Amino acid sequence: MYEYSSDGKVYEKYRDQSSLFEIKRHNVKQYYAHFHYAVEVCFVLSGSFEYSINGKKGKASEGEIVFVNPGELHEYFASENCRVYVVIMSEIYSADYCMEFGPVSFDNLLTNQAVNAKIKQCFDECFKNRQECSFLENKIFANKLYVLLHRNYSMKAQTKNELFLNKILEYIYSHYKENITVKTLAEQFSYSTEAISKLFQKEIKIDFRVFVNNVRADAANKMLNDTNYKDWPLSQIAMECGFVSFATFYRSYKRRFSCLPMKG
Repeated sequence: MYEYSSDGKVYEKYRDQSSLFEIKRHNVKQYYAHFHYAVEVCFVLSGSFEYSINGKKGKASEGEIVFVNPGELHEYFASENCRVYVVIMSEIYSADYCMEFGPVSFDNLLTNQAVNAKIKQCFDECFKNRQECSFLENKIFANKLYVLLHRNYSMKAQTKNELFLNKILEYIYSHYKENITVKTLAEQFSYSTEAISKLFQKEIKIDFRVFVNNVRADAANKMLNDTNYKDWPLSQIAMECGFVSFATFYRSYKRRFSCLPMKG
């Protein structure tokens, strides 16, 4: 059985290697909010689990598919009774499809059981032969998947706003230790503060400052549970993660995890 691995970064840049292709089958575990530009497709084999994509929560049950488009911030919540297939494939595997139709996005929850049964057959074959599959075979799988999605599910072209939001999210996750404000983002991307605020409220639906502090709280939580930082006081961890106020750290951490920060 293949398990998730992580380099500890919320922007999982390693998943955006030019030819990365992973297929796994496992029970759903808690996995922190993160993003990458590789496509992630999760097929529910049994049970159900809850997820969050760009701040919107949902639930997927047996026979349904969760489709994570490039750049979407996503988080999975643990479910002991849920077993899934997961495929993560870098942008090169969608190149043929994008060349014909341009950058498009699909709905995050795909529920057509008849269509999904055909998609599962593709998963079964790919997983069975995963150790021997070549780059060409993996690309054939991707093309079959996109053909089935294209023929049976609605799609929409990615807007300039969506593409710009991806850049903003990447910047936040790469610079959360710094003083990030709407003004600093406006200066960084040559946009007005009003445009960025409206875009953030429309797409993420969370106050900008709350979102940034959630990112910092996630980073602090990982440090608190990492033995490499067992000797660090809470104040040092808070500062390392970009909090300038200990009170803000406590308030943000409690809001994010419904408990006060404690070292593991």
